[in-house]
Order: sequence, then C-alpha cells, then structure tokens
Amino acid sequence: MHWIERRHATPLHTSQTRAICLMAQTASAPFNKGQATEHFFRLLGELHHSYTALEHELTCSVYAAVTRFEKRDDAVIAMLGGQRMSPLKDTIKRLLRVTGADEDRKKFVDQLFSHMGDIQFFRDRLTHFLTVMSDYNPECWVNMNFTGIKEREKMEDIHFNLFALHAAACDLRALRLLVSPVFNYRIEGADETLPTIPAWQFEPSMLVRDRPIVRETGRANSESGVIPDGGS
Repeated sequence: MHWIERRHATPLHTSQTRAICLMAQTASAPFNKGQATEHFFRLLGELHHSYTALEHELTCSVYAAVTRFEKRDDAVIAMLGGQRMSPLKDTIKRLLRVTGADEDRKKFVDQLFSHMGDIQFFRDRLTHFLTVMSDYNPECWVNMNFTGIKEREKMEDIHFNLFALHAAACDLRALRLLVSPVFNYRIEGADETLPTIPAWQFEPSMLVRDRPIVRETGRANSESGVIPDGGS
C-alpha cells in the first residue's frame, strides 16, 4: 500500500514500539478499552485546559510588566492582546531584556520556556493530528501525522501512554504558578523572590517517535525513548 493511502489510520508499529505497548500493559489492574478511552479524553481535556490557562497567565504577566498594574487602556490591549504561546514567550524575553532583568531571572525564564517547548510540541501534535488507541494495549496511544505531510520522510507516529498526558497537564499547571511572579520586580512592593522549579513529571522520552525506513539509506529515520510503565 502506498504510504499516503493509510485510510484506516493504522499506526507504523515497529518491533520496538510493539514491545513498548506490551510493556505498559504489564502494569497492575490494566484498563480495558472503555476505561482507557474514558481516561484518555479526560486527560486530553485537562491538558488542553491547562495549556490555555498557561497562555492566559503569560498574557497577564506581559500586562503586569508593561502597565505595572496601573490603568490598562485600549492602546495597551491593542498592542498586547491576542497573542498565543510562541509570540508570548518572545515578548516576555524581550521585555526582560529591555526592563533590565537580572541574569538569574532570565535563566529562570529560559528553564521554564524550554520545558514549555517540550510540552507544546506534544500538545500541537494532539491538536492537529489524529490519535488512536494502540492495537497492542488500550493504555498506549498513537498520534499519526501522515495526513499533514507531503514527503514520506516526514511521516512520524508518536507512541505514548496515558501517564504522558497526565504528566504534561500537571507540569502545565505548575508552570502557570511559576510564570506569575516573573515580572514582580516591576511591581512596587511585590516580593521579587523567584520560586524553586520542581522536578518535572513530563519528559520528552515519554514520547516514542516512530518513522518509516528511508529507502535511500535503508535505515530507520527515528528518535526513540522509553515510555514509563503503567497508565495514569
């Protein structure tokens, strides 16, 4: 079958990803298909809500840096409103530079944004491409991008279990609290102390990125990691 004719949305199961799906199934009290589906959509909703809430908090941080909580007029809203995650991060880094933030604060923000980028990749794939349950384990899911690409070499399935969704949503909630005080040095009387960054729950290695073999080289074009055992 031609690579673009994956009409039934069948994942690219290699021996490695098949083993990973089976490994996750060894957890105690595994979910059946109905339970796994219910947990998937609940966790997916939590992830998307937490992502939107984080965008809201980043926007509030930008407003705080510019207005210092003084009058927020229509001109400020016209300039700063309506930004999404990537432009918000660029705006915040630029504001840190022009307002004289110290190096420790810039490094703090760089660490937060680096982790946001890892989760943003996962969220964007879930938002724009189809995710289906694995044939090997209801707790393992596969996100496929074959309908959104024009070259076979860019085809990539992402295998993950339910805990990856849970971990990403938890970290997004933590990030919302961490970005809130970024511009406190701009607010008179505010505590300028930066919070401690916790150990993250989500890791990029939770996503196993499975790509087809490139015919010219005969080698698998893939990035692989190990999904943690068990479900959510």
